[in-house]
Amino acid sequence: MATLVRRRVEAILVGIGGTGRRSTDYTFPGAVPYHDFLTTELVPFIESKYRADAGKRMLTGLSLSGSMTGHALFLEGASPALTFSYFLSFEGSYGFQQGETDDLEQKMYDAKQGKTLPATLILARCDATTTCNYAPVDRIYQKLLKRAYTGFTLVENTYSTAHVQTDPPAFEDAIAMIFR
Repeated sequence: MATLVRRRVEAILVGIGGTGRRSTDYTFPGAVPYHDFLTTELVPFIESKYRADAGKRMLTGLSLSGSMTGHALFLEGASPALTFSYFLSFEGSYGFQQGETDDLEQKMYDAKQGKTLPATLILARCDATTTCNYAPVDRIYQKLLKRAYTGFTLVENTYSTAHVQTDPPAFEDAIAMIFR
């Protein structure tokens, strides 16, 4: 919230608190119903109460929820329409369920043959190659870079921080990029 206030960005910030269900909601198979909840229940509920710009919807996450954010892009990219335009994946744990990640991205790739993918994915990682998700984030970045999806913006930033401490500067930079 402090970043949005400091940058004078008018936004509706929705935080889903608690970590009790993170290993269920951010991993497979639970990530699919969790994403369905976000897109079919939470977003419509918020937008029924507040005036929002549907073209600036963001989904952000760190670590397991960071990889969930990438998986949300792949799920939406394989479908006819996107709910979110910006996917902010910080220190995503993409190595945790690599097979599922690869399968989802392949489904998106197959669905987008000759079609645009009007989305932005911002990947952030810390630079400690042994204590951060440096390699799994890089693998996703390199794979998506090679795919060269039409209409897709892909950004990767590396920070001299620790795992959890990557979140604040990555969010700051993402907000600066999106709300110029």
